[in-house]
Amino acid sequence: MASPEFHPTPHLIEKLKVRDVTWGDILDCLEHPEVIYPDKLTRKRYQKGDLCVVANRHGAVITVLLRRDDQWTDEDARNRSRDGN
Repeated sequence: MASPEFHPTPHLIEKLKVRDVTWGDILDCLEHPEVIYPDKLTRKRYQKGDLCVVANRHGAVITVLLRRDDQWTDEDARNRSRDGN
């Protein structure tokens, strides 16, 4: 599903650091999502485990979020469970 065409944006690189997520975590979510949702006209949300990765149709990976309905912080992202991811 994912391809070498995926590339991080500067915003994603910043969020990877503060949320303690690796590029490998991102690629795993893109290549093996549990579900994919459209997000606006040119974006999709790839969800796996407790991560949600937002990428556009040009392969730019825009951000990584926690897959939660409630409010969360960067510290919550750093402390997330890595079991099964």
